[in-house]
Amino acid sequence: SPLEFGYRTTAEFHIQGRRVGFNREGSHDLVDIDACPLISDDMNRALAMVRELAPAAPGTIESAEIRAGTDALQVTLYAQDDPRGYRILADELAAAIGGECRVAGVRVGSDRTRGLHGQPHVHMRLAGQQFRVSAQSFFQVNLGVAERLCEAVLPVASRGARVLDLFAGVGVFGLLLADVADEVVAVESSAPAVADADANCAEFAADNLRVIQAEVSPDVVGGAWDVAVLDPPRAGCPRAVLEVLDAARVVYVSCDPSTLARDLKALLARGYRLDTVQLFDMFPQTFHIETLAVLSR
Repeated sequence: SPLEFGYRTTAEFHIQGRRVGFNREGSHDLVDIDACPLISDDMNRALAMVRELAPAAPGTIESAEIRAGTDALQVTLYAQDDPRGYRILADELAAAIGGECRVAGVRVGSDRTRGLHGQPHVHMRLAGQQFRVSAQSFFQVNLGVAERLCEAVLPVASRGARVLDLFAGVGVFGLLLADVADEVVAVESSAPAVADADANCAEFAADNLRVIQAEVSPDVVGGAWDVAVLDPPRAGCPRAVLEVLDAARVVYVSCDPSTLARDLKALLARGYRLDTVQLFDMFPQTFHIETLAVLSR
């Protein structure tokens, strides 16, 4: 990783009154913190303002996520009640933080994000492109390492390829591969991420990319593909999907070595061979690692 500290562009903090921080491992006990060394100074200043102003909320704020975009800093408040009642607090928070600051609100358990001060999204720059990322959408937290990950993924698709992008998020891999592929189908279950992916497709003018909102299942992986890109959450890929996946090359991006090992075993049993494995230090100061495995048959 180019940075050992201050590398995270996104972090979520739990809130109890004026206590703001992280839950103790294996419990719901809140560990109050003054600052987090893994985020930038600007994000820590925003964290201080959240600590100061959150107790004045008209309801209960369970947590706040802070994301540093290329065009703005965004604070997302996760509340137990309707976030539309937080507009005055959002204006005060944005004014206290200063600069280009946006504040969004989400009712806990909902996938609907409301812009309380400015738009409910920011843009992140990666691989020379700008990607729209909404408050509830996933995006890699370490851009310096994510750049190297993209550089490793892009060469796997040759010109004219058919590409299946599973767990596509806001469409990063699919959109970058669409430059060389004939056809890209991106599958993502999160409604906010799909909305971002559609917006990014329009911005890229990627007419050869189609986004499908659906759970990753055997129903959406039918047909033969030149390349399949898998970037699942920590739980890994459903076994039923691996058993029917028909791709000449599989690119598997994993944030959990144990589920990666399990899923690679299933693919190897189907006749795939493991060509390369690369490790990426996506999360310095932690034991977590990002892995890129490329298989073919």
